[in-house]
Order: sequence, then structure tokens, then C-alpha cells
Amino acid sequence: MTTDIGNKELRVDALESPPPRIALRGVWIAAAAWLLYSILMALPVASAQRIPFVWSLMGQVQSSLLLALTSLPVWMVVIRWMWKTSWWLKLGAHVCIAPPYVFLNWLLYREVLTYVAGIEAVAAVERVHTWILVTYGISYVIQFAIYHGVETFRQLQFRERQTAQLVALTREQELAVLKSQINPHFFFNTLNSISAMASSDVETTRSMIAQLGDLLRYAMESSRHNLVPLREELEFVKSYIDLERKRLAERLTVVYDVPDDVLDNLIPALSIQPLVENAIKHGIEPSERGGIISLSVSSDQRSVSVRVHNTALGVDSRTIMPTKNGIGLKNTEARLQTLFGKASEMWYKGTGKEGVEVGFTVPVRR
Repeated sequence: MTTDIGNKELRVDALESPPPRIALRGVWIAAAAWLLYSILMALPVASAQRIPFVWSLMGQVQSSLLLALTSLPVWMVVIRWMWKTSWWLKLGAHVCIAPPYVFLNWLLYREVLTYVAGIEAVAAVERVHTWILVTYGISYVIQFAIYHGVETFRQLQFRERQTAQLVALTREQELAVLKSQINPHFFFNTLNSISAMASSDVETTRSMIAQLGDLLRYAMESSRHNLVPLREELEFVKSYIDLERKRLAERLTVVYDVPDDVLDNLIPALSIQPLVENAIKHGIEPSERGGIISLSVSSDQRSVSVRVHNTALGVDSRTIMPTKNGIGLKNTEARLQTLFGKASEMWYKGTGKEGVEVGFTVPVRR
């Protein structure tokens, strides 16, 4: 399944892992394992039979080759075809297949040995046929235990990748929904501000409409990115404040405290404007005398903090305290949580006539 989110495309495969397959890398690993098995088995045989190690190794390689070839159809049945079935059915299949597998390999080994080394060699081998049958049975158990272990590990890796993809997709979908909310919210609120000026000052209204176009251009472009440099976000906020100042005139005073060394930090796009908007709406407009908005940014090695404080002159901040139910602040907080989780924080403070402060902290990103 392919999902488009903004300019990004995320691909999420089927929720169940694909069936196991034979890969070239796996063939080489299996060949190396069988060779190691042949060497380990040839050592005691050469010592017990008092024959050269090379001869013993050649015999064991021959035996291992037969075991590997006859294991292939068993792998196809139990590992590939039965990959969706329960472990009990797989175990039952192994119990049924193992004895024929062991005796078939014994018969094949005798036939090949007869052709290669003659009847005398077969007679010598038959004296230890019980031990050979046991080793064949042990090799069956070991190799398929390894095969099942590898397959289980493969499925776990697949599920981890699926989980990571689904988490990423969910996160991007949440951000897309939140971004789709912020632009209309900002647009309509700004239009209301322009509408309030339209009847009293036509030239100012035209100027505000032109500024609104610039603001909307930034809002649309920045919404394509999760994070933007603080200097860009700050320029956008200053333009927005200039737009509001034309409506509120001397009632609105803004003080900035933003050090130059924090301007390259990345913050969520359109995250400061909702704080300023709420400061104007809840702190400045209700007051006949207006007030002062202070926008400050501070940073340490781990985090960046943005604070927007309004004096709410002549108004008890307990009566104008912003709530988390507003679209702007609620949206901002939701995006902070989606992007940074517990590494971010948003706060609301109001103490009588001293004013209201709204702010957030995010991890340092550059």
C-alpha cells in the first residue's frame, strides 16, 4: 500500500511477512555450515577407523551433500509451504518426515559408497550403521532448528520494520491533519482583522490584504515542512504583528528578546503565531488601554524555549486565561507532542493583573 502525504510518499507492505525463499546468501551460509559439519564429523571417524583424514573428509562431504539435497524438499514443505501454520502442525510434520529422511539418506549413502568404494567399504560402514543413523537424526534436528530459528528471526525483523513504517505513517497522517487545520484557522482570523478595518481605512485595508498574501504564501510553503528555522518563523510572526498593529494601533506594543545565537534552531512551522494571536485576542483586545506583548526565546544545549507574555493591563488574567480548547493552541500542542513526544512541553500561566504567559519548549534541532 502506498500513501501520499504532502510531498512525501510512504510505502507500507502487507501486514503479514512474505513466505521464506531461497536466497544466494542463504545457500552460501548453508554450504559453509555443511562443510564445517563434515570436518567435525570426519575427525572422530578418521581416528576410530585409522584412515587418512582426507579420505574420511571426502566420505563425510559425500554424506553431507546427500543430507543437504534431501533436506531441500523438506525445507520446501515445512519451512516454506507451512510457514503460516501453527508450531504444532510443523512439529507433527517433522515427526512424520524425520524417520523416512534418515533411512533414505542411509540407503542413498550405501548406494553411492558402493559405486565409489566397492562392497568392502560398505561392509565396513554397516558395522557402525546405528551410529550413522543417529548422527543423521541429530543432523536433521539441528539443521531444522536452525532453519526455524532463522525464519523466526526474519519474521520478527519484518514485523519491526512494519511497526516502524506504520508508526511513521500514523505520525505523518496526524501532522497532515493538524497542518490542514492551522492554515484555514490563521486565514479566517486574519480576514476578520482586515474586515474590521475595511469600513474605516481603505488604503490600510489594501495594504493589509497585500501583507496577508505574503503571510499566506509563507504559511502554505512552511506547512510542507515539519520544522523551519527560527529566523524564518520570527519574520513571519513580525509580519503578522505588523498586520495586527494596523488594526490596534497604539494599543499594541511588542517587545522582542531573541538572541542571534538561537535563530538557526529549528522549531515547528507556524508554532509561534498561535501564541501571539491568543495574546492579542485574550490580553490586548479586552483591555481598553491595550498592553504589551513580550516575545522571548532562550536556549541551552538541549532545548529551545519560546515565551509569549502579555501584560493584560487593567484586566484580571484569570478572566482571560486561554484554554487548551482553542484551535490555535490546541493544534500547536498536538503538533509538539506528535513531533517530539515527552521531549516537548507547553505551558499556560496567569497570575492576576501581572499578565498571561504561554510558551513551549522543544529539543534543540539544527
